[in-house]
Amino acid sequence: MWMLLFARRVSLFVVFTGLMALTGGQSAQALTVEHDEFTFPVEETVDDICAFPIALSGSTSVRVTAFRDDEGNFVKVILHFSSTLTQSANGKTLSSGERFNEFDVDFDPNGGAPSTIVKTGVIFATFRLPGGGTIVEAGRIVEDVTTDSIVFEKGNLSHEGDVSALCEALS
Repeated sequence: MWMLLFARRVSLFVVFTGLMALTGGQSAQALTVEHDEFTFPVEETVDDICAFPIALSGSTSVRVTAFRDDEGNFVKVILHFSSTLTQSANGKTLSSGERFNEFDVDFDPNGGAPSTIVKTGVIFATFRLPGGGTIVEAGRIVEDVTTDSIVFEKGNLSHEGDVSALCEALS
C-alpha cells in the first residue's frame, strides 16, 4: 500500500511538472501532439510498512506525449515511467524496477487538470528477494482524481504477504 501512496505522489508531481513544461508550446491546431522527456531523483524514507524505516533511492525517467485540441487545451496526456530503485534497511539492500504507463484523460474543458488517471503495467517496484522469490505488483488502476478514489483495480496489487516478505528480506 505504501507504494501506491508513493506512486500517487510521484505521479502527481510528474503530471503537473510535465504539463507545466508543455504549456509553453506553440499555438495549437486540431490534436497537436507534443513530446517531452525528463528524469528526476527519488530519495525518500518509508516508515509505514515495516517496524523499521526503509531508505528508498533511485531515479525515474518519464516520456510524456500530450495531445491538445484546436484551442490549446489538453485532451489526454500519456506518460511512460521507468524507475530503478534501491530499498535499504538494517545493512541490507534490495534493487527493484518498475515500468508503467499512465493515461490522463477527461480534462476540464476550461484548461484544468484531468479527472481520470489510468495506470497499467508494473505499477509498483518489482523486488527480487534473496534466496529466491519475486514480488511483483502489476495490473491496472483507474483513479477518479475529483474524488481521490480508485474506481477500478485489477491485477496482482498490494498483498499483505508481499509486505511481510519485503520486511523479512530487509531485516
